[in-house]
Amino acid sequence: MSFERRKIKLGRVVSDKMDRTVVVHVEWRTRHRLYKKSMRRKARLKVHDPLNLCGVGDLVQVIESRPRSKTKKWRLEKILQKSDLVDLRPEEVGVSELAELDQSSTEVAVSDISPSPGLNVDPSSSFGDEPAQEEAGEEPAQEEAGE
Repeated sequence: MSFERRKIKLGRVVSDKMDRTVVVHVEWRTRHRLYKKSMRRKARLKVHDPLNLCGVGDLVQVIESRPRSKTKKWRLEKILQKSDLVDLRPEEVGVSELAELDQSSTEVAVSDISPSPGLNVDPSSSFGDEPAQEEAGEEPAQEEAGE
């Protein structure tokens, strides 16, 4: 393939969880052959990012290249715009920021929330426990003794 015939596309990074690979969402418009109506076409491309520079939300330019794996046939040409999304881990946040968040948030107890009329909820039970059995709908099976 000659270098001047390689396809170049613009798109947004939607996933960067793989090593040296990002998933880029690309959209373009075409006209329908028969109805001549404008259609929006889209694709998700696997792109080779050798230095892991891209993050989710970045606007990137990708170029067609040799196949690097079964699905990865594009490589990162350049990053046009970095995203404003901040990816923070709990270890990176200082103790003072956590204290400010705790003071600013309002806690609501489960007993303060009134359940909807059709929902059987015991306010004293926690959400992680086993679900409560409905009293009206199901009765436990009893063994019939002696006939």
